[in-house]
Order: sequence, then structure tokens, then C-alpha cells
Amino acid sequence: MTEELTDRSIMRDRRFARFWSAQSVSVVGDQISVVAIPLTATLVLGANAAQMGFLTAAVWLPHLLFSLPFGAWIDATSHRRRLMIAADLGRALTLGAVPLAYATDRLSMRVLYAVVLLLGTLSVAFDQCWSSLLSLVAPAGRVSDASAWLNGSRAVSQVSGPPLAGLLVAAFRAPFAVLADMASFLMSALLLRGLPIDEPTVPPVDGIRLRTRVAEGLAFIYRHPVLRPFYVCVATVNFFNLMFNAVLVLYMSRTLHLSPQLIGFVFGAGAVGGLTGAAVASRVGRRIGVGPTLIAGVALFATGPLLVPLAGLHGLPVLPLLVAAEILAGIGVMLLDVPAGVLMVLLVPYRMRARAGASGRVVNYGIRPFGALTGGAVGQVFGLRTAITVAAVGGLLAIGLGWWSPIRRIKEEPEQVV
Repeated sequence: MTEELTDRSIMRDRRFARFWSAQSVSVVGDQISVVAIPLTATLVLGANAAQMGFLTAAVWLPHLLFSLPFGAWIDATSHRRRLMIAADLGRALTLGAVPLAYATDRLSMRVLYAVVLLLGTLSVAFDQCWSSLLSLVAPAGRVSDASAWLNGSRAVSQVSGPPLAGLLVAAFRAPFAVLADMASFLMSALLLRGLPIDEPTVPPVDGIRLRTRVAEGLAFIYRHPVLRPFYVCVATVNFFNLMFNAVLVLYMSRTLHLSPQLIGFVFGAGAVGGLTGAAVASRVGRRIGVGPTLIAGVALFATGPLLVPLAGLHGLPVLPLLVAAEILAGIGVMLLDVPAGVLMVLLVPYRMRARAGASGRVVNYGIRPFGALTGGAVGQVFGLRTAITVAAVGGLLAIGLGWWSPIRRIKEEPEQVV
């Protein structure tokens, strides 16, 4: 690992260390559910491509529906840590419904749809509070390093979570594997409860209509010369990525005939790329610039999936191509996310951060349900390999959108906007 992640001095800051710990334990659990819930649908309920598309869309639909009002609401409160704790507890209770329904013979696709919808809704509130508080818990002048550490823990979770999920599914069946994610949310809530942080008092919003506050966030993103093209670029790559991911587990299970353990191995082994990307992102940014690093991340993230439809075709090896695809995409997503997180923190004032983030989330995450539904529909009508291929090729459009924008001209880390 590189200097950014091997330098542990940032962990001497008590606030950041606890914040990082809460996030780290939660994202490991999340990666278990990322594998266990689709496998529950596929192996236990026999879901088809269209149903898998609906399931994936249900995960992201709350980001489209609730990001804007939640952002305005969160910007008006000085108790964001408490909201994060409540969201963690709510997500833990929600996940408990899956093994309970299975044990009582009431598990169905409708139950899974409801579970992921509620999980997604609570995650919208949690994530917007999380991004707002990052600048408060990061040591002074080390926002980029803090972002690298947080993304690094996410990458580690992607290495450890999916293989663990595969083992749990094999040992206890898929519906019970989500209990590990349930426990992670409870641990995150406990760590956040003791987080020493003084949240700024936000200006009162009495008399200002919710619609007006929402519009301010949308206008900020729309008028910003960097954030507007950034969200157009990532919305494009995420549309095709969700089209791809909606049928990926089904494709590996039914077309390539991989076991749950091997599916978990592919995701986990590929996440080594994510860990590598998080480790080098800050250094690459200092060498070639923040904007070019972000665009390089988009390029790798978009090109990795091209290897997947080749797996098993005309005698080509399956596992090496799948792992290589995941590694490339993993490196790319971290080279994209680390500088993107820095830009969102430094280019947006604190008083606007939740609303601006919500507006960007509607574009970035709101497009994902449509991608997932498209992937499920194409897979159902034309076959899984066709859906995978169309999604992989379509993602390349994002590279041009990023390159022909002001983003590539950003070399230095911007000054914090007050």
C-alpha cells in the first residue's frame, strides 16, 4: 500500500478514527448483503431476469424519490449524527425481516422488494448526513487523505465481504447470511453514538418553503461549471453499470454455472483492484491532477466490464476474465470516487452540502433504477449475454463526456468554499 494509506497519523485524530471505524464495519456487512440478497432471489425464489432487474431497481429508487426532500431537511438540522444512528438501527431491523420471513415460510419477491426499498430509503438519509459530516471529522488540510482512507475501507470490504457472503450462503443458506449485515449496522450505530463531534448550528429556515430550499440545491448543481458535467458523466456510466449489475449474478449463476462460493470469490478477488485504487488515488491525483485522475477512473470503470461477455466464449477462460474485469473496474471506481468526494466537500459550502449532494444524487443514483430495469428487460427478451454486452459497450460513452469537460483541467485540490 502507498504512503496515503500506510501513514497512520490521521488515525491519531479520535473523531476521524471512530468515524472511519463505524463506516468500515458497516460496509463489510453491506458487501455480504450485495451478494446474499440477489442469491436469495436466484437460488431460493427462482427469480428471472426481469425480477432481478426490479430488485436492483428497488435498491436505488429511493435515491430518485427522496434525495431532494431529505437533503433540504438534513440541511436544516444540527443533529445529523443522531439521524445516522437512527438510520443504522432502522436498517438493522429491516434486514431482520429476510431470515424471519424465510423461517416462517413467507419469503417472496414482494418481501425482498419491500426490504430493499426500505433499506434504500434509510441509506439516502444516512449517506447525506455522512457526506455532510466528513469535513468536520477529517483533520485540517487532510480531506483528500480522509477520503482515501474511507474509500480504502470500502475496498477492503469488497475484498472480504463477497467471499464471506459466499461461505455464509453455502453454510447457512442465503436468507440467513444477511444477519451479518444486520450486526454490522448495530455496531456502526454504537460507534457513532460515542463520536465526539460539535455540529455547527445551521441558520433557521422558518418561513422558507421546502420547495424553495430544494430548488436552491438543484440550481447550485446546475449552474456549477464543474459539478454539472461531472454528474452528467457519472450518471451515464452508472446507467450502464446498473444495467450490467442487474443481471450479473444471474449471468454468472445460470449462464456460466458458477457456485455461490465462486461468485463470492470473483467479487472479492476483483475488489483487490478497489483496494489498489484507493491506495494510489491521492498520489495519482497529486501527480497528474485531480480532474485527470477522475477521468482515468471513469475510463477504467467503464472498460473493465467489456471482458465479462467474453468469459467462456469460444473457449476463453471464465474465472481469469471475470476477475480481471472486476480488478479493472475496482481500480477505476476508486480513482473516480476519491477525487469526486474531495470535489464535493471543497466546492460546496457546508450550509448547502446536503441539498447539493441530494441534487447530484438524484442525477447520479436516480438514473440507476432505469439502468437496472433496462438490464432486466433486455436480459429477459434477448438473453443475459446480450444484456451484459450492450451494458458493457454503452458505458464507454462516459469516457468522452468526462474528457470533453472542464474536469480534466482541474490540477490542484480546490480551496474550501465557505
